[in-house]
Order: sequence, then structure tokens, then C-alpha cells
Amino acid sequence: MSDFEDVQNIFYSMDEQDRIYFGHDTVLKNDIDPQYLIHREIVPNVAVCELFFLNRQQITERKYVGISIMVNPAYRKNGIAEKLMRNAIDVVKEEGLSAISVDVYTENTKIQNLLKKLGFERKYSYGLMTAYSWINKNKFKENNNE
Repeated sequence: MSDFEDVQNIFYSMDEQDRIYFGHDTVLKNDIDPQYLIHREIVPNVAVCELFFLNRQQITERKYVGISIMVNPAYRKNGIAEKLMRNAIDVVKEEGLSAISVDVYTENTKIQNLLKKLGFERKYSYGLMTAYSWINKNKFKENNNE
């Protein structure tokens, strides 16, 4: 099974309300240019997490990256999303990237609570979405010490 088929299986395991959260997602559309993809972790039929550059400028500046995560509802509340997110944060640190940016539906309080637990900060809301960022404080310490 291909990565894309795994992603599709996870997506279609969700109920209609959950699918609304992911219907626009790059991980679901399988349209990430390979040069934009930094990290993909798939637990077959269970979950997927991807880190990706948001645009070409981000590739050269190595600043903010986006994150996308989906977990099959049958496997939720087992710490899978948190584990995948922590792994993604470790990748960002190892790669020397500055921050992770994520937009979530404002009504999706479960993911917002997880983001806060992992050190993401709410930046602003727009329309139905709320933007959060996680800052690699080690990266900024390095830059200030140079």
C-alpha cells in the first residue's frame, strides 16, 4: 500500500464532522512537492503526521514549517497524536528549523488543548480558524549567541 493510500484509509475512517477538519489538508490531497516535505511518519491505518515547508521562501530561509496530523478515530485517546507531534518537534530541532505553524478550526478544542500542552502558542484567529505556533527556543538561543 502506498503512503497516499494509507492517508486515504485514515481519512475515510473518520466521521463526516472529522472529515471537515481535514478536507483541505495538503497531506490528504497528496500534493506536497517532494522538496517541501521535511518529515512524514505513518502508522498504517492509524495515523499520519507530516512536516512541510509552507512555500519556496521557507525552503531557503528554513524558518516556519507547517504540520498536518490525522488519527483514525478508532485509535484516538491513546496518545498517538501526542507521540507523533513530539517526534515532529524533535525533527524540527534536529533540522535547525525555527518554528512550526498550524491552523486549526476554532471549534476543534481537542487539538488546541494538545497544542497548548506541547508548548504551541495561540497567535490569532481568522474566520473559522485559529493559528498556533511552536517556537524552537534553542534556535533563537544559537542566533543570539553568534
